[in-house]
Amino acid sequence: MDKFGVKRVKQGESIETVYLAHRSSLIDYATPIVGRTRAEDIVQDAFIQFSKAYKSAGKNGSEIEQPVGYLYRIVRNLCIDWKRHIKVAGNPPDFETALEQQHQC
Repeated sequence: MDKFGVKRVKQGESIETVYLAHRSSLIDYATPIVGRTRAEDIVQDAFIQFSKAYKSAGKNGSEIEQPVGYLYRIVRNLCIDWKRHIKVAGNPPDFETALEQQHQC
């Protein structure tokens, strides 16, 4: 662990292991922004995005230098996107629909 209490990623550690090690902290991070239930959905969707980016980076011969930080950034951005959508639309979106719309842009 580093001085902030974040577990370090070991060389060759699987993305599933990284995700599972930080899942509860990611949910705790998102909960004040979007609520517990939505936070769980967002963290799950963040893992899907993280997984795609991780595999894409591997194909290109590069790697994600700070995977834990990257996961937190994805969660943060998904929370912000969700809050923006509520502000504009006036009601909570179906999260899968919101993600599809985000990827179409």
